[in-house]
Amino acid sequence: MNARRKAVYTQQRKLHLTSSAGLTFIELLMTLFVMAVLTAVVIPVASQVIVNMEARSFVRQLEADIAFAQKHAIATERPVMFYVNGPTGLYMIRELKDGSEQTIKAVYAPNHVSFTASSILHKMTFQPHVTFAGQSNGGTIYIKQNGEPFANVIVTLLSSRTRVEWQ
Repeated sequence: MNARRKAVYTQQRKLHLTSSAGLTFIELLMTLFVMAVLTAVVIPVASQVIVNMEARSFVRQLEADIAFAQKHAIATERPVMFYVNGPTGLYMIRELKDGSEQTIKAVYAPNHVSFTASSILHKMTFQPHVTFAGQSNGGTIYIKQNGEPFANVIVTLLSSRTRVEWQ
């Protein structure tokens, strides 16, 4: 009985190995089709997510650089200027040292991001010694992504506190 059971098992195993040799051509084509459809859907969504993350990162960096300029003016006891040049997509931090301005940092906006400043904010000057240390003029920087409003960076007059309003 044991030999007979072993023979049946061996015969079933041979049938199983020969009948499931791999995928059929149709199964392979269906798998490739499903993968192509998923890829076609995911790539545009993923690229838009990356563009949004890059724009958000730029806004956060702009906000941090304004705070840096203020703190740098206090620490070095020299006036620090923060220039906004929307048409070129550039903002710069410069300090007054030995009677001339020297650039500390210059940042270009990503290609899909543009910004403009309110008329009084093209140049903010952070002073080291005034009633409120680090004070400057205030205003708003308007940021657009692909031509659509994206965020506003608001610099409060006197205190120079910044806040971001996301659109």
